[in-house]
Amino acid sequence: MDTQPTQPQASSAPSPAQSSLLSKLLIILVVLIVGGAAAYAGMKYQQRVDAAVLTEQLAAKDAELAALKTPPEKPKLAILAPLGKEELCRGDDFVISWKTNPLIEQVKVLLVRPGATSNLGSYLPVGNVDTPEGTGAIKWEVGMAGGPDTDQLAYSVPNSQLYKIHIDATGTDKIMQSAESGLFTIKTCP
Repeated sequence: MDTQPTQPQASSAPSPAQSSLLSKLLIILVVLIVGGAAAYAGMKYQQRVDAAVLTEQLAAKDAELAALKTPPEKPKLAILAPLGKEELCRGDDFVISWKTNPLIEQVKVLLVRPGATSNLGSYLPVGNVDTPEGTGAIKWEVGMAGGPDTDQLAYSVPNSQLYKIHIDATGTDKIMQSAESGLFTIKTCP
């Protein structure tokens, strides 16, 4: 008889010590997986937050740079009086006024009669005024052009519904601005 040595048969159920060890290993594995996934998710969230913060910071810097590249808008010349549609009586005093950039040093005030064909021309001087504060005014005798504030003798202009005031302004930084009022009337009043 041939006898072969018998091998001990392995039992299919783990021993209680092995079960406890497997349970502990499984718990450790689950903790590592869940913890790693949570850490990964937290890292991704932090990356998104960091990216959003950087995007906001870049947008703010872009806005600052754009503001540096864009020169500040200079206030425009604006005629405050006359605005237009006024009926002014010949011989009355009327105050022509304007507002402009504080860098403006001088304005030339002209009476304009669009389309005039007389020998007087279309642009008639009313006055030259220094305006160091950016605002100014000149008292004008309605119906007159030239005079002491200009380089011409004073003279009367005809009645018309087609007059405007035109102002040319110049300043320290060679600013040149112009503005015109709306149409107004010069008439003889009783």
